Amino acid sequence: MEHEAFAGKLPDRRDWSGWLDWRYPVDDYKMDPWGSRYPLRVWADSVAIISLGPDRTRSTEDDFSVVTPRPRRRR
Repeated sequence: MEHEAFAGKLPDRRDWSGWLDWRYPVDDYKMDPWGSRYPLRVWADSVAIISLGPDRTRSTEDDFSVVTPRPRRRR
């Protein structure tokens, strides 16, 4: 959310990996405890950073996400 407030937009999903590399040069901040990179999900009202969990498979029962509301944009 800090990046969106500063840059006016979130990192593009296609550039998410590159943005992580730029923002966090140390792998410990880009990877979950099981060695998977954190995927990004964006909705109009929120953004989520996801851990794929121990099975390292997207959209399974052990996934964990942190969802943060996005501020409403003024029209």
